[in-house]
Amino acid sequence: MPQPLENCTNYKCDHCSKKYFRKCDASKHERYCSQNPANNHLCFQMCKNLVRWEEEYEGCRDEIVFTGTRTTFTCILSGQKMYSYIAERKRHPVVTEPDTVRMPLECDKYARITEQEQWDDLFS
Repeated sequence: MPQPLENCTNYKCDHCSKKYFRKCDASKHERYCSQNPANNHLCFQMCKNLVRWEEEYEGCRDEIVFTGTRTTFTCILSGQKMYSYIAERKRHPVVTEPDTVRMPLECDKYARITEQEQWDDLFS
């Protein structure tokens, strides 16, 4: 039967209270925690100007060429291609592309989609 550890240091996420034994693991988690305010993209809160689609891409890491599918986001009003904190966490190539930016935490172009517009999109 496992014995409880005594005098063991634990590290806790400031945002969701998950516990870790190693400080480096806790720090990495905190950076990409979904409850971290720095990851609370306004666009994801039902903005009608956000367009999401899947696209094929090619990448190269450690001299190995690979292809894959990624989710891409674009603001209709500004035409700006964007990525979320999830792309940073997964180290997607979109993060290093010169024409893309991280989704903003605040935006003057934000317009919440109405419930009727959601239904219209589902059944059109």
